[in-house]
Amino acid sequence: MCLLRFDGVSKKYPYEKTFLLEDVSFKVEEGENVGIACDVQCGKTTIVKMLAGLTKPTGGEIIFRGSGLKETPTKDMGLGVVFDDCALMPGKTALKNIEFPMKVRKLPDYREKALEAAKKFGLETVLYTKAKKLSAEDRLSVALARLSVRKLSLLALDGVSVGAERLALLDFSASLRLSSDIAALDGCDRVYVIARGKTVFEGGFASAKEYIEQTRCFDKFETADE
Repeated sequence: MCLLRFDGVSKKYPYEKTFLLEDVSFKVEEGENVGIACDVQCGKTTIVKMLAGLTKPTGGEIIFRGSGLKETPTKDMGLGVVFDDCALMPGKTALKNIEFPMKVRKLPDYREKALEAAKKFGLETVLYTKAKKLSAEDRLSVALARLSVRKLSLLALDGVSVGAERLALLDFSASLRLSSDIAALDGCDRVYVIARGKTVFEGGFASAKEYIEQTRCFDKFETADE
């Protein structure tokens, strides 16, 4: 069953003269781990923001479980996102960041659940450290711990690399990984390549890597051999 589909999606910000994304199409099936390779500053975060309802596409359609995104409230999607900056509240402690979504939803025992999640990700020693003072690794652990208390339909990773051990601590049905480093997409069931705002390739990891190396479809793209 198709969980998510982008169909000819485009995006142009009002302050830009040209389209950032012109014709982006891809799909994620239930149980799949899908990767998207895209050059630096060429639309990875925008794709995730459109999926999360934080910005609207200029054209095309985004379908989630057979319905348009407009008909599917974000809170009902079971979507979990980790942005490249982890999107933490810098002035709040690690514990406050983990428990905040549960507190907003008025879930019972949110403090206890937050402490359990923090322990799973080895955050006991930095629980009361403000996010702005955490290491990059600990910030990522906080972002993951925050998601670990939920059952996710789709996990979207925007430019962050998460090892198999930590992914195993999350409960998700499918994943979408976006990266400017093709090596980070190794292990994905299917990989799409987006260049110049368009989906230009779909296939396995090895084929996607070969396509990028042969076509040099975006100059700044780094391969594992460089």
